[in-house]
Amino acid sequence: MPGAIKLASNETVFGPLPSVRTAIEQATDSINRYPDNGCVELKAALAKHVDVAPEQVAVGCGSVSLCQQLVQIVASVGGEVIFGWRSFELYPPQVAVAGATAVPVPLTNHTYDLEAMLAAVTDRTRLIFVCNPNNPTSTVVPPDGLADFVKAVPPHILIAIDEAYVEYVRDGMAPTAWSWYAPTTTWW
Repeated sequence: MPGAIKLASNETVFGPLPSVRTAIEQATDSINRYPDNGCVELKAALAKHVDVAPEQVAVGCGSVSLCQQLVQIVASVGGEVIFGWRSFELYPPQVAVAGATAVPVPLTNHTYDLEAMLAAVTDRTRLIFVCNPNNPTSTVVPPDGLADFVKAVPPHILIAIDEAYVEYVRDGMAPTAWSWYAPTTTWW
């Protein structure tokens, strides 16, 4: 479609900044060596940026990789993973790869229906994804509603709040998951 700007993949329409181009060029000096598999420098920089300990930061090759790791860590055959649907298109196949059961909960007015998601929780539930803002509908769960939902979910169930598109929120409804930070929390 002429003139359309693709937003679906969280890509910028602009090329890399000059500083990024310089960093890429400098990185070619050591491209013949394996990278640091522990991502020590990256974790340290991210931890400093968000004011947490490096041990509380996990990194991966984008949100797809991190979500897949999370599903495989907590869910397997017999386990369930709940998410709103339609949402991030890779939640269902990631759950299938882990051998778990996907529990897609229909959206209400294009927004995650947290009450319906809470009603879908069973003793087999291992993980709940809340894509906020949602991809592809761009809707945002009100912060107070999300906080109430997190408090209502049994504590043994992991809740992953996927804020991959948080920078697009412009109406004062920005998700507030970072404000719930606790020293024992690991942020993915």
